[in-house]
Amino acid sequence: MTKFRVRMARGTAAGWVNVEWTDGPDHLHVMALLSMFESSQHEAPACEGASPWRICAGEAHWVREGIVTSREISQDAREKVQRENVRQADDGTFYGMIDTPKGPRIIPAPSQWTTAESVAARVARDLSFQS
Repeated sequence: MTKFRVRMARGTAAGWVNVEWTDGPDHLHVMALLSMFESSQHEAPACEGASPWRICAGEAHWVREGIVTSREISQDAREKVQRENVRQADDGTFYGMIDTPKGPRIIPAPSQWTTAESVAARVARDLSFQS
């Protein structure tokens, strides 16, 4: 149900694929799917002439150098995480709480001045959402 934008980089970044999406699955789930497309090889065509920019036949070279992912978290998703996963400790600091198969996981705020909105953005990176 999530829309993805997939683009091949150009110029000096040729060989890299950019994948972008909003909400939907987290990075780990997406990379598990994309890893099968990373670093595939091909055989170069016949070499004609001695140019440093040509690849001689018989040499294997990588088609894709790697995959860059970028996930945007919508405002609605951040607000939902803040309501459901962000708590305030007795000392007034905020922390995130995620239920995992191994039990609750606490995501602490990086400082005592971190807002609930910032903690929600950190927690949202580890969660999957329906778009």
